[in-house]
Amino acid sequence: MGNYGLPAAHVNGCLRQSATESFRSLFVQGDAAMKSQRSRLVLLRMLFAFLFFALILTIVVNDLRSSTTAQSSNEREFEDKIPKHLPIKIRLQPEKEKAVKDLNNARWQHDLAFEVKNTGDKPIYYLWFTLDMPEIKPSGNIIGAVLRFGKHSIFDESKGWAQPEDVPLRPNETLIFSLDKVQADGWDERRKVENLPQPKKLSIELGEVNFGDGTGFWGTTGAAWSRRGCHNASGRQLQRAEMCSR
Repeated sequence: MGNYGLPAAHVNGCLRQSATESFRSLFVQGDAAMKSQRSRLVLLRMLFAFLFFALILTIVVNDLRSSTTAQSSNEREFEDKIPKHLPIKIRLQPEKEKAVKDLNNARWQHDLAFEVKNTGDKPIYYLWFTLDMPEIKPSGNIIGAVLRFGKHSIFDESKGWAQPEDVPLRPNETLIFSLDKVQADGWDERRKVENLPQPKKLSIELGEVNFGDGTGFWGTTGAAWSRRGCHNASGRQLQRAEMCSR
């Protein structure tokens, strides 16, 4: 009665089949578990590799920043404040740049040289710039020097009109500006007399660009100047008194 009337072989076969299916089920579950574990291991390895790469990248970037900061702190800063809409491009002369920026170079002003290129389509007959040492302010006034090219300013009696003998800076030509000996020696002498430090920063600003026909640009904003007078950067015409008061 224990087999409920079924043949023993049939009962044993069912038992064997059931055991086999249970084994297969356990095998499949065990295989799935192993695959899941392998996937987790792969993901963990990938995550570790990513974190390691990110760490190395962070170290490299920080080293580069530290190197750049250290280099910057050991160099004299140069700021080009010439308005970008003007038809000129200015830069430190490449072969002089290292000497000018060297904070240990006590004669930097003797090495100072700028390249000024006419990037427009009109000849330039007159230029002047101011070279400032922004942090050197004895008595509250910034020390600077004026750099000039040409003879006839829009502010003198000529009204900026060139003469036949005047030689302009033609389109695509480059001119070298530097301090003359009196200016360079003058800084040496004044620094000694007033016990002034060497500048850590230099800046250059526009005074005037003159095309020799009574037109040009002037001032730190590069305001347009026409034969009728001055216009500011927005095009509004300024009166002579307003111009002179700026």
